[in-house]
Amino acid sequence: MRWRFILMVSLGLNVVLGATFYCWFWAPRQTPKRVLRTELTAVPSTNAVRTNVIVRRLHFSWEDVESDDYAKYIDNLREIGCPEPTIRDIIVADVNQLYAKRQAAEIVSPDQQWWRSDPDPSVERAANDALEALDKERRELLARLLGTGWNASQEQNLGKIPLTGAVLGSLPKETKRTVQDLGARANKRLRALLESGGEDGKPVDPAALARLRKETREELARILTPEQLEEYLLRYSQNAVQLRNELRGQNLTPDEFRRIFRARDPLDQQLQLSEADDTATLQQRRQLEQQREKILQTELGPERYQAYMLNKDPLYVDAKNTAERLGVSPSVVMPIYQVNQLTELERQRIRNDNELSTEEKIEAIKSVLEEQQKTLLKLLGEDAYERFEQGLSK
Repeated sequence: MRWRFILMVSLGLNVVLGATFYCWFWAPRQTPKRVLRTELTAVPSTNAVRTNVIVRRLHFSWEDVESDDYAKYIDNLREIGCPEPTIRDIIVADVNQLYAKRQAAEIVSPDQQWWRSDPDPSVERAANDALEALDKERRELLARLLGTGWNASQEQNLGKIPLTGAVLGSLPKETKRTVQDLGARANKRLRALLESGGEDGKPVDPAALARLRKETREELARILTPEQLEEYLLRYSQNAVQLRNELRGQNLTPDEFRRIFRARDPLDQQLQLSEADDTATLQQRRQLEQQREKILQTELGPERYQAYMLNKDPLYVDAKNTAERLGVSPSVVMPIYQVNQLTELERQRIRNDNELSTEEKIEAIKSVLEEQQKTLLKLLGEDAYERFEQGLSK
């Protein structure tokens, strides 16, 4: 009889243990979303000597350990015997993830204004200040939680903003890492190509550069959705960078820049990948270039397109830079440009006049330059013109 009683007790204990194991191992688990607590209770130092005896529970679930309160979370991890280095890794990773989300949601970085040729100085300053404040807050939190000796090598670099904004900022962590690794490999291949060209003493083939960029796009297209890929190209592609440089000073809206980029980017790729120099190819290139200009004329309108064409003229750019350097009114930029333009045309005419001797050409050009200086003196005023001449003599 006694052996039957022992057998029944043993079977009962096995059933209880099996049910307990099933609940712990297979029961659905929900990880609560952690929120930042600005007021934290004092956390014992990781180096503190603990003399009290800890009785650990034999059965627990992750819900029993994880907590919205970081201090309680750490205590729970210690209670189940989690090693201090592992606790540190868990907390640092969790805090970094929390602040990375805050950074993406709260800070408007300059690269989010991808349609601007130059970053907005106020946005740039505000982003730097906000990043510095956020990083300081994160460091202070980790120091309060883990002590001053927490492993700084595991930090994320919050100052680096490779993928931000509503579209790229919401990419999963693994996708971001994959895109960043891809970009690093592409830059490495680009450097190798440029260095190989320099060693041979020959310029790098532009078509080879275009093929490399095309390969990178194809790799990105396998990772990102069409919307995500376009957002990436608008910010970081060479064609977008070139377009921003060309349209400097036009103050485009995001929608205007996006429309121009969408229309021009396929044409730019065809031009960049074109290698042959036969008549048919040259004719095709001219047609593509005309299409590119037509797109700009349509999107910019007559007035802004004229300003765009002026910005491509070195004489106009020089006049604008001169006015900015001297601190004179922008209204004199066009008169300065016109004076310099007429002067240059007259100099070219004199040089090409075969009826004039060399001495006569020198005297005629000298007279033209003297007239230019008199006109600039009237336009700039004595003080500004004196600074102008000092700049020429340097």
